Amino acid sequence: MIGEISAVGTALIWASTNIMVRSASNRIGILSLNALRMTAGAVFILGTLFVLGKAGQLGAVPIMAAIYMIVGVTVGMVVGDTLYFRSMISVGVSRASPISNIYPLFTLPIALFFLDEKLQWLNAVGVILVVIGVGLVARSSAPRDGAVIRVERFRFEGILLAIAAAICWALSTSIQKLALAPPLNLDAAVANAIRIPVAALILLFLVSRQGERWRMRSYGWRSVLLTVLAGVFSLGVGGFFYLLAVQNAGAAKTAALSSIAPIFAAPLSTIFLKEKVTPFVWLGTALSVAGIWLIV
Repeated sequence: MIGEISAVGTALIWASTNIMVRSASNRIGILSLNALRMTAGAVFILGTLFVLGKAGQLGAVPIMAAIYMIVGVTVGMVVGDTLYFRSMISVGVSRASPISNIYPLFTLPIALFFLDEKLQWLNAVGVILVVIGVGLVARSSAPRDGAVIRVERFRFEGILLAIAAAICWALSTSIQKLALAPPLNLDAAVANAIRIPVAALILLFLVSRQGERWRMRSYGWRSVLLTVLAGVFSLGVGGFFYLLAVQNAGAAKTAALSSIAPIFAAPLSTIFLKEKVTPFVWLGTALSVAGIWLIV
C-alpha cells in the first residue's frame, strides 16, 4: 500500500509545484527555469542524502542501475519536463496537465511487454475514456485575443508538446523501473540523488550552449523563490515519493495514480492563476482520470 499512497502524494505535490512554475515562467525562460529548478532540487537531495547517512551508497551503485537512472531522467526530466513547460505556457496548466497526463496509456504497453506487468479487460474501457476526456479538454481551449488563426496554431502546438511530454514520461518511468526492480533493487533515495544532479548538469550545459545566463535581478526575487521551491518539493520530496511508488507499486500503477494531478491542478490554477476552467475542462479531466484508474 505504501506504493499507492506515495503515487497519490506525488500527484498532489506535482500539481502544486506546477502552479509555482507557471507563475515564474512569466519572468524566466523555459530552459533557464528548468535548469534553476533542477539545480535547487539537486542541492536539496544531496544535502538530504548526507543527513540520512546514505551518501556512501553512491559509490556502490551498480553501473547498469546508474545508466538506467541517467537515461531515464534525461528522457523524462530534461526533455519531457521542458516540453511540458512549453505546453503549459501555450494552453495553460488546466489543459496541459490533463493532456500530458495520458502518459499511463504509453506506459502500459511498455510495462506489459518489457516489465512483465499484467493487462486486464477494463484497460480498453479506460483507453476510450481517456481519449474522450483529452479531446474535451483540448477542445475547450478558446482564443484569448482577436487573432483566431494565430491562437489556434499556438493551441495546436501546445497540445502536441503535451502529448510529446507524455511519451517521454512513459519511457522514463519504465526505464527507471529497471534500476529499482530486482535484481538491481536500487534504493529510492540514492536513485533520486543520481538522477536529479545529472539532469541539473545537463540542463546547465544546455543553458550555456544556447548563450543564456541566469539574471537573478531581472527575474525578480518572487520568480526565483517560486522556482527554487518548486525544485525542492517536486524533485526532492515528490521525486522520492515517485521512485518509492515505482519500486513498490510498479510502473503502470504509479503512472496511473500519479496522473490524477489534473484533479488538483484544475482548482489550483483557477484560484492562483485565474485561468478560466470551462465545464468541458472539468468533464474532460474527470473522464481522463476515471479512464486512467481503469487502466490499472
